[in-house]
Amino acid sequence: MPKRYALVRDADGIVENVILAEDNYVHHEDGVAAVPDDGQAAVGGKWDGADFSPPPPERPPVPEKIEMWRARAVLDQQGALARADQTAASAGPVISAFWKAATEIQRDSPTLNAFAAQIGLDAAALDDLFRAAAALTV
Repeated sequence: MPKRYALVRDADGIVENVILAEDNYVHHEDGVAAVPDDGQAAVGGKWDGADFSPPPPERPPVPEKIEMWRARAVLDQQGALARADQTAASAGPVISAFWKAATEIQRDSPTLNAFAAQIGLDAAALDDLFRAAAALTV
């Protein structure tokens, strides 16, 4: 009768796959171990050597655009609004006008991405800002 195994990366304990195999199954991929599983393992979860934990919840997608007031509110919550305002004021006419007059911002805007880098936000932090902004309720 087949037995359930979790294929776990040795380096970090992440479950790469869950399979059914014969009782004497031996996995032959370097860096991946076959760990017997009683139904608790899930792809993306973690094995700590004794127990499986579930995978982290999926993150919501990054919105394509958000309203500027939402972006400013999140920056304010993060303590970064004053820095953003100061940077915009001294960044030249295009970014200054963008920061003052935009009502909506597009995630793929080159101007936004340049401005974000100037205030210390990398792509992942900007994605998180967009997610947080979209989640705001008033």
